[in-house]
Amino acid sequence: MNFYSANPEFTVFSLLDEREKAVYDFLNAKGEKDEAALKKQLDADVTLLEQMCEKQALLKNRDTKRKIGDATEKWVRVTVSADELDCIKLTPRQKETARFVCDAGDISVKELMYYTGVTAPVIEKLIAKGVLVSFTQKLYRTALKAPKSAAEREIALTDEQQAAYNGLEKEYLKNGGAVSLLYGITGSGKTQVFLKLADKVISQNRGVIVMVPEIALTPQMLEIFTSRYGDKVAVFHSAMSMGKRTDEWQRVKDGKALIAIGTRSAVFAPFSDLGLIIMDEEHEHTYKSEQSPRFHARDIARFRTAYHGGLLL
Repeated sequence: MNFYSANPEFTVFSLLDEREKAVYDFLNAKGEKDEAALKKQLDADVTLLEQMCEKQALLKNRDTKRKIGDATEKWVRVTVSADELDCIKLTPRQKETARFVCDAGDISVKELMYYTGVTAPVIEKLIAKGVLVSFTQKLYRTALKAPKSAAEREIALTDEQQAAYNGLEKEYLKNGGAVSLLYGITGSGKTQVFLKLADKVISQNRGVIVMVPEIALTPQMLEIFTSRYGDKVAVFHSAMSMGKRTDEWQRVKDGKALIAIGTRSAVFAPFSDLGLIIMDEEHEHTYKSEQSPRFHARDIARFRTAYHGGLLL
């Protein structure tokens, strides 16, 4: 059985037709549903759902439901802009809460109550008025720490990988804010080159940012890097709670984490000396944010590597 959920990182709604928008809005409000439920409630067939996955509007979970269950939490997001709030009849407390969500972005109900001091009925009233929409967010469990010997193991590269690494290392050592493209089919060993470059950069106590185009790919990349670097890795994406994002930001700021992994928001990880930014699948449209503040992660990455004399890959 396949399960589908709305991708919270998706912003290019112009790619969706009316029927697809209806499916996205339904999953955004109701949380993850299996294909049978979507067929019954929305008459959405597998072909439509797969097309939306290709557009990265939906996330697909091919695993069966585990007995222990996925950790989930109720979250909310605002449906109107900060300027539009002035045109909606709200109590001062409701308006203050809605503005907080505008500033904070997607946030769990538990954290919203903690930071604003409001009770659940205030939030439910905002949902009823259509100012906020609620959804179920899957929580990512903490990755295991790496064995102490993992980072000491030498990475063995093929001749082709070594040639690619040598060229990239040469660009990195120029300290001129270089930009390079590493092209290879799936399974060609690009990740091994990434790890070898990361070894070089963190050996100089400089920061590394690794970006992936969607949340679904974050655990995979996180596992690869934490298996080698352990708690030197921090993670950034919108499915994390506000408190966890703050903790990870502080670990980077304090120099306790030298590698930041995540979606486009990871490009803002606060490294004081940034040596390398890796954009995996750089061509994907999800690196562009069409919500305020609007930006393309590639442009931010180019500026930051130029400023620090690092390498954008």
